[in-house]
Amino acid sequence: MLLIHSVVRWGVVIFGLVVLGRLLMGWLQRRDFTALDARLSRWFTTLFDIQILIGIVYLVWSGVADVNWSRYRLEHAFLMLVALGAVHLSMRWRKAGDLARFRNTFVSFAAGLLIVLVGVALLPGGWARTFPPAFMLP
Repeated sequence: MLLIHSVVRWGVVIFGLVVLGRLLMGWLQRRDFTALDARLSRWFTTLFDIQILIGIVYLVWSGVADVNWSRYRLEHAFLMLVALGAVHLSMRWRKAGDLARFRNTFVSFAAGLLIVLVGVALLPGGWARTFPPAFMLP
């Protein structure tokens, strides 16, 4: 489960950066907020939701099995839920004008990804922690 959570994390980050780039360009170029922009934003939010769900299942499953409710794991979970809230703030502006929608969605996604950056960095091993030691190659 940790392996899936670790791999999906990179999908969230990479796809999030792509979506952020598109949102920033739309904001700076004062484009219309198209159906593609809405779809990409929705896909990013959905991918983020899936990642959080995998993380919660892993936290509870491994916490109950190992009785491992360490402080850093709970801090990570809390920060990821805050990041989820930041990402979902974009839905508040779905009926706003195009410029406001680009700007506000960009800011909420950027805040969510920044919180993810901090939340992963606080884990032992931080961003180098891609795979559990059992899956590391010699």
